Amino acid sequence: ATFGCNGASCAKVETMHQSTLKAFSVDKFAASVDNWSVCVAAGACSLPTVVNSSGNGYNWGATGRGRHAINGITWQQADPYCKWWGGRLLTEHEWEKAARGGCEVWTTNCSSNTPYYPWGSVAGTCTESNHASLAGKGCGSGLTDAVDARPKGKSPYGLYGMKGDVFTWVA
Repeated sequence: ATFGCNGASCAKVETMHQSTLKAFSVDKFAASVDNWSVCVAAGACSLPTVVNSSGNGYNWGATGRGRHAINGITWQQADPYCKWWGGRLLTEHEWEKAARGGCEVWTTNCSSNTPYYPWGSVAGTCTESNHASLAGKGCGSGLTDAVDARPKGKSPYGLYGMKGDVFTWVA
């Protein structure tokens, strides 16, 4: 999707195309701070590039955020983590299908009517995803969620956190 903004008004322009994917699997939850800690302790991962200091919203080093998605990492850190975990980064097309579903899920004219969001076609609220408000704070808190938060926002495949919360690296 391409977003073009003119002042306060933004328009989404999206071009959809069909692609064929080989079978793949994806974890139900994002990599958490606790998962990353195990990888660091094993010597397979490096410390996140950006750490928590003075409540800046980053999870590494923040009290009580072990079950939150890791943030403040680079692609060069995410790739070896996935390999250490026994997987790989998804391609952009795989991530898109995992987030929104495919024709086997959305059978009614799915090639032109696939919902834009993991939960459907209507933009969500803070019930479905932790997204930045106009003030720049995620649903008013300025913090991330635990990886299993907001079950109403799960993808058609039962995956959590596919919209909002933290940025996700793809291959």
